[in-house]
Amino acid sequence: MIARHLQISYELPVYALGVFPARSEVSLHTMNAVESLKTLQTAVDNTLVFSNDVLTPSGKPTQESYTQLNREIARRVQMICAASAPDTVADTQTQPQQVVDASEVIRTLDHGTTSTIGFAATTLNTQARTDGGVLSRISNVFYSQDDPPPAANPANQGAAHAIKTLTRKAVLRSTPLTDQPTARSALLLVSGPPDELDRAGLGEAQSWLSDDTGTAAVRTGDLPVANSTLCVLVLLSGVATPLSRWIDQRAVNGLPSDGTDAVAPLFD
Repeated sequence: MIARHLQISYELPVYALGVFPARSEVSLHTMNAVESLKTLQTAVDNTLVFSNDVLTPSGKPTQESYTQLNREIARRVQMICAASAPDTVADTQTQPQQVVDASEVIRTLDHGTTSTIGFAATTLNTQARTDGGVLSRISNVFYSQDDPPPAANPANQGAAHAIKTLTRKAVLRSTPLTDQPTARSALLLVSGPPDELDRAGLGEAQSWLSDDTGTAAVRTGDLPVANSTLCVLVLLSGVATPLSRWIDQRAVNGLPSDGTDAVAPLFD
């Protein structure tokens, strides 16, 4: 396995992305995910688990949404990478107030073997920027015009309140493991126009996240980008509900209900 060779070859943590099928997907997908995730957890330092149930747009079949699902996963990972290397995405006028470097991301992921990522975004009542440089290109990773636009902020809603509201939404979308996630550590990232990255709002969101997930180890950071979209990402590491128990239950639920061993083909 590639992960095992990476562990041997490098003195650095090795992470993996795991995508668990939606309930509407065929049994074989579920069984493959169960075995793959169990094997991955023995070969890597941490597995970032995503759920197609969480990522699939409402009312749209999962099988028709794979391209968008991949884009959503890439968007979340890209935001973490961008926040840990702000010089690659921000000019001297828009330096972050709180930088999250790679070592802090690693320390967050050190607190467990299973992690989840939640994400929420909203369009602000400000004029969108039209900068065609690096900032604009990076911001388009977080919000694509091909996607359904997020709901606009209500009038008179301040930046601090928006950050707290998006943090709550991100946590609710962060994990398929439990409706009330707990974690051993967390990372809270906020991106958007510099004027909207309210320090007080970020601090209040950090306090709420600590109380809600039961961890005092909540790291925070911001990423100024040139658009009118405010984004919040929550990385939870060391989620309390054992992944093995969850995927075992999903495997049982995903077996054919007619008592046969037949499953639909993985590919048409």
